[in-house]
Amino acid sequence: MNKKFQNVAVFIEFLAGSWLAIFFHLVLKYAQAAYIIFAPIRRTVQSGPWTP
Repeated sequence: MNKKFQNVAVFIEFLAGSWLAIFFHLVLKYAQAAYIIFAPIRRTVQSGPWTP
């Protein structure tokens, strides 16, 4: 059973790495994608911490 879990973990890590590679390829190739994805994060960081 332990070997099966290890194989599943390796497969999930492979999928996650593949999606990250595709994601960064899009962001580096298309500037518009980078602005759409990272602009909300930049606005949040610049506005400071969230206060209720």
